[in-house]
Amino acid sequence: MPQITVSQFFIMLFLCRSFSFFTIVPGLRESASGSAGLASLVLFVVFSVLIMLPSFLILRRQKGVGLIEFAYQRSQGAGFACATLFALLALSVAIDNVVHFAVFITSAVYPNDSNVIFVVLFTLVALYMVYLGLESTARFSGLALILLLGSLVMIVLSLAREFDTVGLISPFLGGVRPVVQGGAVTVNESSELMLVLLFIPYLKGNVKKGFLWWVLGVFALLEGMIFVTLCTVGQYAVTQSYPLYAVAKMARLFYFQRMDAVHMVIWTMIGLIKSALYLFIAQRCLCFLFGAKRKNTILLALGGITILCSLLLAHYFTAYQALYNFTLTGIPLYVAVLLVPVLLILIPGRRRKEDKA
Repeated sequence: MPQITVSQFFIMLFLCRSFSFFTIVPGLRESASGSAGLASLVLFVVFSVLIMLPSFLILRRQKGVGLIEFAYQRSQGAGFACATLFALLALSVAIDNVVHFAVFITSAVYPNDSNVIFVVLFTLVALYMVYLGLESTARFSGLALILLLGSLVMIVLSLAREFDTVGLISPFLGGVRPVVQGGAVTVNESSELMLVLLFIPYLKGNVKKGFLWWVLGVFALLEGMIFVTLCTVGQYAVTQSYPLYAVAKMARLFYFQRMDAVHMVIWTMIGLIKSALYLFIAQRCLCFLFGAKRKNTILLALGGITILCSLLLAHYFTAYQALYNFTLTGIPLYVAVLLVPVLLILIPGRRRKEDKA
């Protein structure tokens, strides 16, 4: 069953989290900004570890067993319910990611273009990545990580002369509430926590250790980018629809006079990896329900649903914003990584045949 290493998996999750951060729209979410945002990321680390602790404790003796497999061990009905729930959650994140990408492209990069072509092409490429298999996506992620880190170094070097720490003030100037709220919102939109519990059967290595490295890696990335943004564009970033894209447009290094184009290619690669990862797990969940032999049919159905829903939500942006705000409440995440594991442990496990005898 294992297909990739823990390191490869958490590299993919690192890229997924970075894509959400790079294409963030401040107006769509209430979270800490400025120095308060820097402080809130410490709470992100603490909250992430705490909410995952119960699931890790429950699965600690189930070597190589993920949450869905554990649910089927408890009862057939529990397994069916979990497979259905997580398929819907994974599909909803994949759709959200496609809409996020299409809206970003058609508002910040190509404002006069229709989002239809971007939605269709983006989804088709993501489906092809799922079809090629998890190993191929993992190898592609290694390349994307190298390019991402290289591009971030280029941004920092090109903006070094613009650095000014005048924007760094006390994170608690506006009180403790913005810091706590910022930490909570950052966790609430971290759907990658759900993937950790679902991908365990496909991984080789120490998942808990990999998870801790992932949390610290995300913490370092977000802290670094917020710091660079504060010290280069300051509060001007808050007025921009896509602050980090604005920073990328400012960057100039050697013969790269338009580094935002370079970053767009990299961010598109990362967005595809994220969509492919969630479509993969949605496909696997549905294979529990309809059989592995139908996996290609299931994948085509998921692609059709993703394209249709993405086009509708991109057109009716108010509906998309409402769904996005619901995600930020944390309800879907806490149901997936807290409520479901606790309910499963309360269900009596199925007795083995030798026990019945």
